[in-house]
Parts: sequence; C-alpha cells; structure tokens
Amino acid sequence: MKNESTRASRWGKRLVFAIVLGWGAALPAGAQAPAWMAPLAGSYVGRLETGSVPGSAEKSTVFVRLDGKRDASGDGFVLQWLQGVDTAHVEESLTVWSFQRATGGVRITEASTGLRGTTDWHITGTTALGATLTRGGDFAGTPALLRWTLERLPGQLRLSHAINRGNGQWLETHAYILEDAPESTKPPVNDRPSNPQPRRNAPQP
Repeated sequence: MKNESTRASRWGKRLVFAIVLGWGAALPAGAQAPAWMAPLAGSYVGRLETGSVPGSAEKSTVFVRLDGKRDASGDGFVLQWLQGVDTAHVEESLTVWSFQRATGGVRITEASTGLRGTTDWHITGTTALGATLTRGGDFAGTPALLRWTLERLPGQLRLSHAINRGNGQWLETHAYILEDAPESTKPPVNDRPSNPQPRRNAPQP
C-alpha cells in the first residue's frame, strides 16, 4: 500500500512539473528570452553562501544543485532547486523565470509546494554573460531596493542577491556559487525527488 501511495505521489509531482513547463505554450509565437538567460538551461552543483547583513539568515554554507530547462513558450525557464546540509538531506523547490515582452522585464514565480508568489524585476544592466535585475521591496521589515546579479563564468554560474536601504550601498545577503555538473550526474529533467519542500533560510527571488 505504501509503495502504491509513493508511486502515485511521484506521478502527481511529474504531472505538476509538466504543467509548469507548458505554462507558456499558449502564448503567441516569437517570444524568446534574451541571450543572457540561456545559461539557466543547464545543470549545476555548488553551494549557497549566506551573508552577515543584519536581518538576514545566519551566516552559513549549504549544498545546492540546480537543474534548469527552457519552458514551452521559449521565453521562460523552469528551475528545479535541491538544497541541504549535504547531498543526502535536501529540500526541493521550483521557480520559473519568464521574460516579459510587454515590460522588457523578468517575472520570477515560486511554484513549489507550500510556497507560492510572483515578483516582477526590472533589467537594469546586461552583458553577454549576465544581467542585473532590481525591484523595490523590503528586507527584514525595512523598505529596500533588491537586486539579483546573474553571471555566467567559465565553468561556473553565480547568482547573488543584494539589498540597498537607500544609502547607495549594496550589501550582499546571499549567493549561489555553482559549477557545471558532471555529465554523468545530470538527471532527466522530470526525475524529481519524492519529497519536495520549499527552501528555507534564504530570501526568495
């Protein structure tokens, strides 16, 4: 009975993942994400480092794996995150990064079980290998500018989050430092762990 329940749960999660991948299928053709977003379609392993900004999570380093795939619309990416104290004890979450043709910005949607939300970000800088996204918001209950910086380096993907409380100074709260995953460890994109949980102890994109 337990095996049947586990099997049904796996199929249910794979169906949800397939639906997320197909969210953009009904959009008009021709929408394509900017070139700097292309590295999001890949597999990476590395670490999450939290900073020491007052109000942020306690300073720490944890294991992270990212498997990303372009969605059916061609202008978004589905990102499957595994995060934990080690490779044997991980939590899973799912986010979708979508390029918004109407505004020229990026929409980040949290699609994980128990944690849902959408935020819109302005693209305030781009290079051939990355971009900077910003928006207004709050941090630890205080109004602040928020910033994500994505950088594709040789053999590495870095995604860092910073805040500015209005004094012109940017303080990094946490950063994902990821390296290309060995080919032999890359799983099928729909082969998901059996117990997805939202990420904790890090501000959400």
